[in-house]
Amino acid sequence: MKKRTLFFLSVCAVALNGYVVHADSLEAPSQLVTVPNLPGTGGQLTVVEEAGQMKAILSNITGEIVGVTGQFKSETNTGKTIAFTIDASGQYVAYLDRTSFSDEDQAFTLALTANLIDGSAHNLDDYSFNWVKVAENTNDDSDLIENTNATEASKPVSSGTVVDSVENDSSSSASETQSSSTASSSLVTTVTDSSNATSASTLTSTQTTSSVGSQLRSASLMRIAVNSSAQSSAVTKASQIDQTLELKYTSSINSGEVIKFAVWSDENGQDDIVWYNADQTGAAYVDLRKHRDYGKYNIHTYVNRNGKMVYLNEIVVDVKASGTITISNVDSQTGSFDITISNITAPRGLTKVYVPTWTEAGGQDDIKWYEANRESDGSYKLTVNKVNHKSEVGNYQIHVYYRGEDGSMTGIGATTVNLPELKASGTVTAINVNDQAGSYEVKISNVIAPKGLNKVYVPTWSEAGGQDDIVWHEAERQTDGTYLAKITKSAHKNGTGKYISHVYYQSLDGSVTGIGATTVNMPELKASGTVTAINVNDQAGSYEVKISNVVAPKGIRKVFVPTWTEAGGQDDIVWHEAQLQTDGTYLAKISKSEHKNGTGKYISHVYCQSLDGTLTAIGATSITIQELKASGTISISNVDANAGSFDVTISNITAPRGLTKVYVPTWTEAGGQDDIKWHEANRQSDGSYKLTVNKAQHKNEVGNYQVHVYYRGKDGSMTGIGATTVNMPELKASGTVTAINVNDQAGSYEVKISNVVAPRGLYKVFVPTWTETGGQDDIVWHEAQLQSDGTYLAKITKSEHKNGSGIYVSHVYYRMLDGSMLAVGGTQVELPSARSYTIYVDPGHGGVDSGASYGGVYEKNLALSVANKLKANLIQLGYQVLMTRTADYNVDFKTERSKMANQSNADLFISIHFNATGLASSNATGIETYWYQYDPEYQPKINAAMHNDLTRLDESEILANQVQASLISGTGAVNRGVRRDTFAVLRETAIPAILVELGFMDNPSDLQKIKEDAYQTKLANALVQGIDNWYGAVGGKPTSGTYTQKKSTEQSQLTTSEQSFFNNILPAIQQVSQKKGIVTSVMLAQSILESGWGTSQLAKNAYNIFGIKADSSWKGNTYTVHTKEVVNGKTITVEKQFRAYKSLLESISDYGSFFTSTAWRTKNYASFLQATNHETALTSLLASGYATDPVYAEKLKSLIQRYGLDQYDLN
Repeated sequence: MKKRTLFFLSVCAVALNGYVVHADSLEAPSQLVTVPNLPGTGGQLTVVEEAGQMKAILSNITGEIVGVTGQFKSETNTGKTIAFTIDASGQYVAYLDRTSFSDEDQAFTLALTANLIDGSAHNLDDYSFNWVKVAENTNDDSDLIENTNATEASKPVSSGTVVDSVENDSSSSASETQSSSTASSSLVTTVTDSSNATSASTLTSTQTTSSVGSQLRSASLMRIAVNSSAQSSAVTKASQIDQTLELKYTSSINSGEVIKFAVWSDENGQDDIVWYNADQTGAAYVDLRKHRDYGKYNIHTYVNRNGKMVYLNEIVVDVKASGTITISNVDSQTGSFDITISNITAPRGLTKVYVPTWTEAGGQDDIKWYEANRESDGSYKLTVNKVNHKSEVGNYQIHVYYRGEDGSMTGIGATTVNLPELKASGTVTAINVNDQAGSYEVKISNVIAPKGLNKVYVPTWSEAGGQDDIVWHEAERQTDGTYLAKITKSAHKNGTGKYISHVYYQSLDGSVTGIGATTVNMPELKASGTVTAINVNDQAGSYEVKISNVVAPKGIRKVFVPTWTEAGGQDDIVWHEAQLQTDGTYLAKISKSEHKNGTGKYISHVYCQSLDGTLTAIGATSITIQELKASGTISISNVDANAGSFDVTISNITAPRGLTKVYVPTWTEAGGQDDIKWHEANRQSDGSYKLTVNKAQHKNEVGNYQVHVYYRGKDGSMTGIGATTVNMPELKASGTVTAINVNDQAGSYEVKISNVVAPRGLYKVFVPTWTETGGQDDIVWHEAQLQSDGTYLAKITKSEHKNGSGIYVSHVYYRMLDGSMLAVGGTQVELPSARSYTIYVDPGHGGVDSGASYGGVYEKNLALSVANKLKANLIQLGYQVLMTRTADYNVDFKTERSKMANQSNADLFISIHFNATGLASSNATGIETYWYQYDPEYQPKINAAMHNDLTRLDESEILANQVQASLISGTGAVNRGVRRDTFAVLRETAIPAILVELGFMDNPSDLQKIKEDAYQTKLANALVQGIDNWYGAVGGKPTSGTYTQKKSTEQSQLTTSEQSFFNNILPAIQQVSQKKGIVTSVMLAQSILESGWGTSQLAKNAYNIFGIKADSSWKGNTYTVHTKEVVNGKTITVEKQFRAYKSLLESISDYGSFFTSTAWRTKNYASFLQATNHETALTSLLASGYATDPVYAEKLKSLIQRYGLDQYDLN
């Protein structure tokens, strides 16, 4: 039900004694509301009246607010939740509805919640305001009517009827400030007809209410009259947009003026009257849903001018329910269409939209009331299908009705739509047209059969004979829903030309409907084929004629290939018959033997014989058979300098005149054809011919051999088919040299020479051998002995080479029968010293023999103390130590001490003593060391064989020097030097022996030091160092390490200058090795060997430490020196130019690049660069011809082993 309120103008119509006026009063100041715990987050909140509604507005937003909700409540009611929406200006707004609150409620609160961008929610400050619902009875005339001066005359008004208000009070003021209200709180007290001002009467305060009502009723009628006749143009315009009336006051609005519109519908009087305030532009918007009536609407326009209401204008508009009806998606296939109702206007509200629909054909016998469904955009939609309307087609009537919220039904429009009748149809196409096979297919797709489909027929005939060959073909349904009918000429009397195919549907009710047609041209075919010549073989004199893609409309009985040679006309013509192949082609083989063996151009025609016997030419081809020449491929293999022979093979033989024999005349270039021999080659199983030529058949000559080849034909002719040459190299003396049976203990090895080649005959085999350490001062030319297996063997012993230790170099030379000597190779062997690493220590004196004695100090005790310290240190280093005495007891010094040493396996003997002059006191000081000096007066008693042995003497001298040097260095004592004498322990001991005098006991200063334990320790340490150095000097080291323990075993042998050279080159060589892939130890050994530890003239003056010569590829500076090279087995001195560098680094870098500096070198040294250890690298280097010295690799290997250079190789 509408809420009934009486507008004050109703007094004009009903002449009531009084009337009820409703009005609202609002006190809602603007207030800043924020989130208490989030400063800077909130906004300005106010409640205002707008278009007859209360609206809450949150503006001036600060912080990251993305949504607002609120609780609208009063003091007596917890209220309800309201949602805010954001408007175009970025404010959050919500409309407030107090219908759920009591009319007595006045104090209200908004409790807002702000949703932030991070998903959190926070409460804003509460906002309170007053909203008073006013209802007052105005029957008291004194309160309603303004008192006026009775004597005052009425005044005309220029712009309309003036409605004077009573004195403004709180209620009237509140009414004026509202944007929309249900009634005015003031009463019109004076109405003046602007058209007849002089006849108007003035109401007084004593007038009755009834008279007021009467005059108001008259004034109302007069206003209507004035509105319709007095004004020249409308000042208010109204337009309906959906469910809204837009009102527009078109005249200007003065400052302070407020335009007001009173709006009500004709139905039920003014029970739905609402006042609307215009905005500054004169516009106001009427929500028709608040009035819920159709028909005519009254719109009166007033202006509030300085507190007075002035009537301006009134208009009447007609409001109707409306909507736009749209038809879409009309589909004759499915028999359906869509109806959409949009732009809906329904002032009485809308609960349902009905769409009654029927076909015109049967009246409303098929009517159906559809209910449309509401869409998301506010429109309504439904789909109508003809199955709901007896499947009828043609025009459909569509009406639309709205069901209002009051239950009323309102028709808003109608339309029609035509649903066309669906016809049988389809797409007819001719496919897979095959002229050769005389067939095609008719395809029917996009099949539409409204009455159902029983069969599809394709009646077809050829145009040439009318329909005398018509056949009703039945098309077959395919899986994709199409239909297919195959048409063949054979079904139509094999007719040619135009074929016509129609298509008919047979429906389920038996009716037949034509739906389309197509035509195809079926040409008359001629016999044809593709003729090609294949497999042409000049050698065999044959070819084949192939006929493919054969077309024979009259069938094929045979295919003939008449063929002849051009040279003789058709005198050699032969009609060959081609044979049918499995692939449908025909093949005829043509051989020149069937054509008088003619050569040159051959012509082949092809004829097809049909089943009716007719012959049809279908093509031709020609080829040329070349006249052949005798030929063959001559190959030389198995050239064997040792055997003096080579093989000749003749393959790929062509002999047009036949072949009975193959001759190979051969001779050497050296003597012309004085040694020519005509060899006959033997036929092999593969058809080739082969023979072996031996130099014994050609005066044993070497060098280039001429080899020619001739064929003997079956007609006796001789035909030369080619020639070649081969070089028979001169056989050089050679052999494989290896060292075997190396015995370190015995100090011997054997040199074995196998694979002996001696072209000039072999008289003797010599093996000159020497030790590297002494140069060739110990060289011995050993003669190798012939063994039963043809090898030669020479035994090498150290005793023949001064018992030298270290590297032994053995070269091998052949003495030929003609007396010449040829070097064939060499090898190297390292024979280390046969050391036991046992030292015999002799503490001098002992027992009753106290030796020198001074101040209560005995020499025997000092000697034993130092000996014990020496023993302990030596054992710690891994040496074995024997002592002639271990306590204070007698040991004969003449022979017993030496005998003990001679019966042991000790490497050396050291006798420890302290010196004295024999005086009570002396200034004599220092240390001295003795080794053996032969004295005829003192002949050895137990060591006659070895006392003067050169090796013993040499090593004794070395031992004396090493020990003396260490003693002086280690103690700082005065150096009394190394001396010689014939002391018994030195004479009778068979091994290297020395005697040390470690200080003078008769010198108080010396004695004081000698007695000190610390000094004795220094003496012992110095003795150890001297002994250790001796082992390094004579080629033997202890197994457990050296005295220094930080140097490698072999590195400790280096001199200061050698160590400096090594340290300078090692980093650069390691870098190049890693970059180029060259084994490090090989580079180190080469630099040491070629430069003599950097001391060679080439190394000093040109920084060339690898001995690389300056060949034609070198563009840098050069340096000329004399060098030794092995030429034809002999070592000679030659003058050569070598590469010169600016630094050692440049030399090392160039060495790294040398092996890949040319394409030849890259290939030649490939295996050397790929080697991963020094053994493989040295083998590859020697095989590549890097050096002329046959024992170059052995020398490098010896250096690597001696100095442990392989420890620097990358793993």
